[in-house]
Amino acid sequence: MTPAADSSGSIAETAVDQAEFRRRLSDFGVPGSLIDDAWEIVAGPAQGVLLYGSYARREAAAQSDLDILVLSDERTHSAESERVSVALYTSPQLREAHETLYGMHLVRDGVIIHDSAGMLAEILATFSPPDPDQLLERVRQFGVILDVTDSDRSTYLPGLVQVARYLLRTATYALALRDGDPCFSVEELAVRFGQPELTTLLSSHPGVYPEPTPEVLADLTDRLSSAVGSLPQNRHRSLRALIVTTSVSDPDVSHLATFALGNDSTLPYTEIPKVVL
Repeated sequence: MTPAADSSGSIAETAVDQAEFRRRLSDFGVPGSLIDDAWEIVAGPAQGVLLYGSYARREAAAQSDLDILVLSDERTHSAESERVSVALYTSPQLREAHETLYGMHLVRDGVIIHDSAGMLAEILATFSPPDPDQLLERVRQFGVILDVTDSDRSTYLPGLVQVARYLLRTATYALALRDGDPCFSVEELAVRFGQPELTTLLSSHPGVYPEPTPEVLADLTDRLSSAVGSLPQNRHRSLRALIVTTSVSDPDVSHLATFALGNDSTLPYTEIPKVVL
């Protein structure tokens, strides 16, 4: 059934109920301080609100981030605080997650907190898993971003390390999917693949994963090559030249490479083009 629309054709957005929001997150063991931070961002009308990630799986650790998706055609941007990430999707953007790993993640682990007209549930019901071999090949293609000059490697080391971590984490999820036992817990996959160091190496928590160094980048790149095959060469070697030359031919590569230009220690996943993988 198609959710009800208003006179303009848009799906109506209703105010997220604060008491229900707090109750549901508390039921999943989210600390009150994180709920407070999340509510500051989430408060207001929305088509839907979804809890996902480690708290939704009931395996959050003391340092775990709180991951929330807000579905809205009216709000303007994603937002995050120190340990809360709220990814904003419009309904057309979220529909693009069909046959992506991210969409599969939302379906498997996501918990709907608010759904004003059933739109969020309706979109999630249309999602199918991606083809793992195609996904691994796409990750391999993104690996071109890591082939840069020594100068670029030094200048953009933090961003390159974060992109390499993002790609290796995605490849690890894809390998589990290909094995017929999908999982989005890095801790579980580290045990399954006999690589306990992945728990630290692929952590999304600052202070847990290692500081960006040339050695860490080389390790991540080698592991990525082992997972997906030989990475393509960047014939320009320059990160900025890659961004320009792929802006039309492969805009997802161009956009992710742009994030690698950043020099802070966190990759803003909420701002990665919707949806890359």
